[in-house]
Amino acid sequence: MEDLLSALQTMHSKYKLMESSLVENRKSLKARIPGIQASLDAINALIARSVEGGGDGEPFSTFFAVAEQVHAKAVVAPTGKACLWLGANVMLEYTYEEAQALLRANLEAAVSKDAEQLVDLDFVREQVVMVEVRGAVGGARAQSLGLRHAHPASCSHLPSPHARPRPQCRLIWRGRSTTTWR
Repeated sequence: MEDLLSALQTMHSKYKLMESSLVENRKSLKARIPGIQASLDAINALIARSVEGGGDGEPFSTFFAVAEQVHAKAVVAPTGKACLWLGANVMLEYTYEEAQALLRANLEAAVSKDAEQLVDLDFVREQVVMVEVRGAVGGARAQSLGLRHAHPASCSHLPSPHARPRPQCRLIWRGRSTTTWR
């Protein structure tokens, strides 16, 4: 019975670690999606401007972000090419159509990855609840068999803010004392 409870506790901690990892990954992905969408909107505006102007390359005035909440005005001559920041100090020049295709693919991949992570997160959360319920039922079963802790403060797996972690836990079952190593 004790091995089962120990295994459930290990599973619970693994699922909680997976849950926190998925939450962090999803948060960073959610932060990237608006940037991809803004870049795609900018490329679409450049394409519309070049089609609207008949492809003659007439300059136009616009604002661009220098830093967060800091923008500058610029006069841009449409060249048919755009530079995309890929990260890791890498910027590449693409034609408008190539940039649009790349950004659409990145946006679709990010949205589908977000949906996958949401499904995975729901599964992991369901598993956490299942393990917690199994642990509660296993603990109740252990009590009904007469298995109890001899000195709860000496058991490192019990949640107590004042308990010092120790490598062993002493259990009493039907009047007999047993020591298990953790």
